[in-house]
Amino acid sequence: MYTFSTDAVVRGASFAEGVNGDWGTTYPMTYSGDKVFTAYIDLNADAMEFKVADADWADINIGAVDGDNKTITLGAPLMMLQGSNDNLVFDAPATGSYTFTVRGPNPLSPTVTVTQN
Repeated sequence: MYTFSTDAVVRGASFAEGVNGDWGTTYPMTYSGDKVFTAYIDLNADAMEFKVADADWADINIGAVDGDNKTITLGAPLMMLQGSNDNLVFDAPATGSYTFTVRGPNPLSPTVTVTQN
């Protein structure tokens, strides 16, 4: 069973997939240490769906815990779930630069926080 931790570095890169409508590997998440991954992404003021995944979605496929708990509030952590079928939703309030932070410590249910830079 895969757990999100430093395994993400060992097994390959993680990406914020779906951001700005791009479901590829355009937005890599960088390992910052202590089970924290970050991506700095320029966004338009718009709603989007995304997940945290590896390039082929084989080992890392992290999304919303369920369809009722998928919307990210700016600056507030939201629990995620490995193997989820549900996308996360974020509505950027303004065009600008945002930081996506994914952290443990529970590797089976990491959290994501989005902040405006």
